[in-house]
Amino acid sequence: MIVSAIAFTAQPAHTAEKVVWDFGPFSRSLTVDALEAYALDGTIDDDLAYYLRRLSPDRQTDVATALTKTREPDIVKLSRWYYAPMGERTLLFLGNLFPTGARLNGQQAIRAALIGAAAADNQTSLLEALHHYPTEVMRVDMDLLLRSTRQVIDETDRTQAMVDVAKQISATASGQTPMPDLSAIPDLT
Repeated sequence: MIVSAIAFTAQPAHTAEKVVWDFGPFSRSLTVDALEAYALDGTIDDDLAYYLRRLSPDRQTDVATALTKTREPDIVKLSRWYYAPMGERTLLFLGNLFPTGARLNGQQAIRAALIGAAAADNQTSLLEALHHYPTEVMRVDMDLLLRSTRQVIDETDRTQAMVDVAKQISATASGQTPMPDLSAIPDLT
């Protein structure tokens, strides 16, 4: 019952027709059809060529893989997650990175796209999500995306440094303290 209600309500009236990359006052766009043609059969139109020529052949392959890589989520769990407080916060963050064509937070549009894609065939991919995105334009705030990426990388580096120090302290401490002789402890059973 829940799954059919989600599937019925998640069908968008529109679908994303283009993705617009905003970087400050500048923007470039690509059609979803161009992305799909590239991912499925390697066709590169002039607009997509503008982006791809800046990437190595390996990275170009990574783009196609990222567009088509599928997941098989449990639609009920996915829906519950995105309506739970932590899922809402995650979507709010993502909605700032990927606003709607009207430059509004894309939180609800992203949720509709992900749940709609999963409800359609129990699989999600980036291309499927774009086909279920409920507005004609999905924007990518490149400035915010790059800053957020840098913050995540910096935080990961700091966390790894702390883990390395903790391992070193633990190794040093374990070498100094002899292990207790457990055989000398009385059996309390």
